[in-house]
Amino acid sequence: MTDIHTVSYHPVTEKEITVLLPASKSISNRLLIIKALSGYLENIHNLSEAQDTETLLEILKNVNQKEHNAKLGGTTFRFLLAYLALLRNDFILTAEGEMQNRPIKELVDALNSLGAEIEYIKEEGKPPVHIKRGNMHGGTISIDATKSSQFVSALMLIAPYLQGGLTIRLQGEPVSKPYIEMTAKLMREFGVDIAVNYPEIVVKEGKYANKTYFVENDWSAASYIYQSFLFSQNLQKVKIPYLYKNSIQGDVEVYNIYSNFGIQTTFLDDAVILTKEEKKELPSKFTYNFFNNPDLAQTLAVTCSLLKIPAELEGLQTLLHKETNRIAALQNELKKLNVDAQFDQTNNRLVIHPENLAKPQSAISTYNDHRMAMAFSSAAQIFGQIEMENPMVVNKSFPHFWEEMKKFGISLS
Repeated sequence: MTDIHTVSYHPVTEKEITVLLPASKSISNRLLIIKALSGYLENIHNLSEAQDTETLLEILKNVNQKEHNAKLGGTTFRFLLAYLALLRNDFILTAEGEMQNRPIKELVDALNSLGAEIEYIKEEGKPPVHIKRGNMHGGTISIDATKSSQFVSALMLIAPYLQGGLTIRLQGEPVSKPYIEMTAKLMREFGVDIAVNYPEIVVKEGKYANKTYFVENDWSAASYIYQSFLFSQNLQKVKIPYLYKNSIQGDVEVYNIYSNFGIQTTFLDDAVILTKEEKKELPSKFTYNFFNNPDLAQTLAVTCSLLKIPAELEGLQTLLHKETNRIAALQNELKKLNVDAQFDQTNNRLVIHPENLAKPQSAISTYNDHRMAMAFSSAAQIFGQIEMENPMVVNKSFPHFWEEMKKFGISLS
């Protein structure tokens, strides 16, 4: 059912605000698997409140049930697939929405080669699956790493609990390397011996330690704050707690990207401060390769469009298989802003020509994709008001997104 809301912008009078981001969903979901394997599903502070994380936590708390629904989450489904295969029990793992069409074959094949018994219930290569009582073991496997880093991370997370450990040989250039490195850093933090030397990852047999962990806030979500601040009037300073320069999140790169548009970032001990560079000369064209930071691509596509800066966004191959086909979604919705966006599939490049930017005459569709809703919210700052379908899809990763947007003068009605 289509639920259309109005997104409006009225500049705030405040000069300084503090914005509260969600905790990192990527870190939280990895921690939950680590904690579940350690036998101590507690002592995680600032755990993400994203729907994907809450779904994963609920399943892990009730893991003895036979049937589990991972709902819309990619990491939720793929991490659970590997975790449940390890438990030597009988499970049905289902999904909802677009997750039912997202690829899992490479991961299923890898797990089955290690002694799991996983069968497809409907269509080969896609959820739902029947996980039978396998008997997993360690060894050496090869996996195509060009589609999703989540396949690799799922294997890494369970690897210490496989007899003899696991050597993973990555075939092809691995996408989203920072997420693989995030997984490795967390595993080391909890006492596991892991060596990442591309194209090989070696994990020794061992156990995760039981320790307390504080989850830093989400740098991917910070991109929407950078964008909203960029287009805000009157605001001079934005404070965002619990973001760190030495973050294990690859999307920390967002602070460097937005310096191109005059947003300066100052790092404090437990927060960042955003300010605007006076009389910043904007680039005549923006080019960036998002191969390692695909979750930032939609925000930058909208930012460049609203600034009327032509852009070439490269390294976008994984966007074809996310919550929706994010390339097609961007093309469709930018077209409503009279922005031409052509996808060069050979080079995985989106070429954006926004010179004729105009107010949309129909509602922005969100495709059940949280990042589409958040990225396009700033269009209201340029046009005063836009319509948006299903804006509460933001609950997937940033449940209080619209509350935080009020601080910028962006309201939902």
